[in-house]
Amino acid sequence: MQSNRGAGIFVAALLLLVSCSNNGGPAPKASHSPKHAIASAPTTCPFTGRKPAKGVDLRRPAIAVKIENSPQARPQSGLDHADVVFEELVEGGITRFAAIFQCDSVKKAGPVRSARFDDPSFIKPLTLGLAFAGANAIVTKSLTAHHMKLFTDFNDSKALYRVPPGNTSDHSLFANVKLLLKQAAARHVPRPPLHLFRFGAPPTAKKVKKVKKVELKFEDSTVAEPITWRWKGGTWRRYESGTPFMAADGKQITTPNLLIQEVSVKLSKGLVDIAGNPSPRLSFSGTGKAFLFRGGSVLKGRWRRSHSGAFRYSDKNGHPFEFAPGPIWIELLPSEKGPIKGTIHF
Repeated sequence: MQSNRGAGIFVAALLLLVSCSNNGGPAPKASHSPKHAIASAPTTCPFTGRKPAKGVDLRRPAIAVKIENSPQARPQSGLDHADVVFEELVEGGITRFAAIFQCDSVKKAGPVRSARFDDPSFIKPLTLGLAFAGANAIVTKSLTAHHMKLFTDFNDSKALYRVPPGNTSDHSLFANVKLLLKQAAARHVPRPPLHLFRFGAPPTAKKVKKVKKVELKFEDSTVAEPITWRWKGGTWRRYESGTPFMAADGKQITTPNLLIQEVSVKLSKGLVDIAGNPSPRLSFSGTGKAFLFRGGSVLKGRWRRSHSGAFRYSDKNGHPFEFAPGPIWIELLPSEKGPIKGTIHF
């Protein structure tokens, strides 16, 4: 009888303890509670620092689209909706764009053109998803070796389409970025890294120089078109050969952040285009000069690669560049170190 009474007291005490823990008592901590997940989720677009439009999933992957810049391709579609735009030198003294979309998207971007051997060097830190019009065997092997997820008109007929249908010219391929972003998620393209770019207030007047015009040339030749950016109306406006550089929707291309990244460029001995022009090869080893133009001024510094392969931009004191919230336009300008030399004046 005494032992049964003790067992009853123990059970009653145990039930009281459980009741208290479920009614106001301290509950066990959950390692993956909804509150924890919400706190760690991004609240601004990773590449622009802006609040996203309603319905945009900030955790979705990004997609890069190669867009041409020959005179026949203008005015291009989609460049004014990209989060980040890289501009690189290609054959014949012309340039090509790699437009990165994540927070914003469009149903028509292009004309879409081919990929290049060095594209993974600067695209991979932002995304493994790349949409393009094709590439030769050497370039395709390079893209595959870097584990890029490839979206072309050969393996994805729905997201890449011809305008008009059936046209096979070099300037007729366009991309539905909205659909590409869905396909990138379905193919498990990783989410974009956070804190790749730092956003904040403009630098103090002691660190910057007032600038109203930036003049660039990607190659010291008569073929390369001069590119000009002018600070006007609170933004940097792009001109090419003295003419406003327009988007297909009738608006001039602008950006709050113009970043000039000088890289060593040489001509390839084994890669040529159909006209026999050797392909430029971009080198991202070591470090180089970097200039951030924002708010009508320039901040001078350098770029380097981190252990993850991402670019880090900092001033002469080692402080990271802080960008204005909004898209970033990055000019991969040939430096003085390589055989192909670009020019910059401001």
